[in-house]
Order: sequence, then C-alpha cells, then structure tokens
Amino acid sequence: MQNEMNIVFNCDENYSPYLAVTIFSILEKNRDIKINFYILDLNIREESKKSLTNFVESRKCKINFIQVNKKEFNKLNTTIQYLPDIAFARLFLHKYLPNDLEKVLYLDCDIIINQNIKELYETDLKENTLGVIIDPFIENIQYKKTINFKKDKLYFNSGVLLINFKKWQQKNFTDFFLFFTKKFPNSQYLDQDILNVLFQNEVQFLDMRYNFQSYSKAFFRKKILKNISYPCTMPVAIFHDTGPHKAWHAKTFNSSAIHFEKYFQMFPNKPQTWLNKKEKNSFFMKAKRICKYWQRKFLYGIY
Repeated sequence: MQNEMNIVFNCDENYSPYLAVTIFSILEKNRDIKINFYILDLNIREESKKSLTNFVESRKCKINFIQVNKKEFNKLNTTIQYLPDIAFARLFLHKYLPNDLEKVLYLDCDIIINQNIKELYETDLKENTLGVIIDPFIENIQYKKTINFKKDKLYFNSGVLLINFKKWQQKNFTDFFLFFTKKFPNSQYLDQDILNVLFQNEVQFLDMRYNFQSYSKAFFRKKILKNISYPCTMPVAIFHDTGPHKAWHAKTFNSSAIHFEKYFQMFPNKPQTWLNKKEKNSFFMKAKRICKYWQRKFLYGIY
C-alpha cells in the first residue's frame, strides 16, 4: 500500500489559476494520503507560487516548484512553431524530478478530480512504463496513419499518465524527438504523438473513468467507436477538458464546469491577477449547466 503520492504538472503563469483548482480538487477528494506536488515551472509569478504553497501546506502536503530551463527546447530545432514551450516540459521529467522517485502521476492542468485516486496510483503496472487511457477523439478520426501508428494499436491521451519513473528514465527523449520531428513533420499533437510511438509496447490501458475526456461522453453513449470495447465505469474519477472548450470559459457545458466554479470560488487568498482568468457566467448559463449536469447523470448515467 502506498502512503503517499507524487503528482507532477507543467505550468506557466497563464495556467496557474487552473492548476490551483486542479490541486484543490485533488486535496478535497484525497484527504487520507500525503501528496508531494512537483510543478515544472515555466515562469510562474512569485505571488501565484506563494498562494499555491500556502494552500498546499495548510493541507499538510508539499509542493515543489522546479524551474525549467527553456534552453533545453532550443536544442530540438523543431519547425512546428505553434507548440508552446510548456508542451515540451513533460518530455524532460527525468531531468527535473528527483532520481529516487519510483512512481509519479502526471496530470494536465485542465483537469478536475471527482473521486479518490489512490486506487489509480496503486495500480500495478507490471513491466509497463505507463498506465494510460484511450483517446476517443483520435480513435474516431483518420489521424494515426499521419504518424505511421498501427491501426490495431490504441492511441492514448497524454493528459493523465501513471509513470514507472525508473523505466521512464531509461529513455533518450531528445534523440527520439529529433528523429520523430524529422520523420513526421505533419504531426499535430507532437508531444502526445511522441509518447504514443515511443511507448506503444510499454503501456497498460486503464479504465476511462481515470481520464474522462470531452469525447468520452459520446463513447460512453455508444455514439462513436461502437467496434471498440473499453472499460468506462462510473463515477468518473478524473474529468479532463480536452479540446478548446475549458471549464473556465463562460459558454461551456463540460461536465467539469460546475466543479471548477465551486473550487475556484473556494480557493483561499487568490491573487488579484487570477480573477480575470475565469470568464464570468450569467445566471442563465449557470442554470443551464445544472440542467445539463442532471441530464447527463439521469439520462445517460454519466456522473
């Protein structure tokens, strides 16, 4: 049995309020375990770091901000200009996290924890490097051939990664990155594509409840991918806002939106700069979100 969890994020100042909400949701749903947070820090403001630190320490947990050296990314010489630096950081976990860690859980910042995730963290990965969840959006479009990914292999979403860190450290990410970008210049999801190709034979697929994405609703309702059998049990443990519509946007009906609103309001001593990072909702939109929430729960069994 694990008596603590190691959880890692990438984050810059722009995403710091969303990181705060994700961390709040983790600590609300996992009060029975000590958590060590590791934040790969791409220039988060001191005020934001202080607010996060005070909150995490008030819950008897630890948070470590690890300054990421952006010059690492300059070596990659990628021609794919649209991808921000923050997207590359998780490929360098082995350079920034303590070497003695055995297991870590990587999470994106556009996530809400809805249930205790201790069972997820304690999953036995056996000889695999990663515990992952299918990406129903990629599986539903004709994309895998773009990166010469085998049709019969499942493609995973990289927003939730349970990592055997000892095995992860054995990989040479820089060399593979250079090889991949040269061979597949049309890659649209570069860091996620790299992880899928590099670890395609070293993954253990987990229940979709641990990374319930925007397209997961359609999969759960058998609207898409009817030929794929994949476990998706309720209740959802992790809501993940994949795609452009995020929980902090005013005009979204994502399952995470109601939870995000609650946790954002509850987070103590928020920096003033965070307040403009969440779009304001009208009473009508709030009421419509609540209706959508109950509709998903009682009509479709998603909760």
